[in-house]
Amino acid sequence: MTRLKLALILIPFALGFEGALADQPQAVQPIPIGYAEFKRLSYSERRAQITKLPPDMQLQAYLDMLRETEPPDDDLAWLIAPGGRGLVEAVKKRLEIEKSDGRRADLIYLLWVIHYLGHMDLRQDQDLLGLLQRVVESMKDGTTKAVSAKAVAAIRSQTPGRGKGRP
Repeated sequence: MTRLKLALILIPFALGFEGALADQPQAVQPIPIGYAEFKRLSYSERRAQITKLPPDMQLQAYLDMLRETEPPDDDLAWLIAPGGRGLVEAVKKRLEIEKSDGRRADLIYLLWVIHYLGHMDLRQDQDLLGLLQRVVESMKDGTTKAVSAKAVAAIRSQTPGRGKGRP
């Protein structure tokens, strides 16, 4: 099973549908200033330090670290979700430029976790919901598109803070 398939396994479980994502090419993104020092740490040290980074670096680390382990460390979304508003703003910016369906699905998954845990009520952010709709509509991979559409539907319909942990 590919890392991308495993990274989004929780969405199907939590939302009650089955599906997996196909491999997606990754877009090259600029590395935030100061990120090089963070990357020199071991994986376990980076995992322990990720919440101490500013939101843009947390997001970059999340996307990079998802692909470093087999299976992917999808717990990272749950670890950084308390970043709330700052992280959501970083995700919005990233969604505007990201070309890879797989990466965009990873970003939508992170937003769903933030919403699910109650760190923010994303139902109130109409700009974000419009952006998510446009991103999902532009996805080319059918499975990725379906999984992402269900995550966006859950953000639109679920009351945030349904639980303190995974469903």
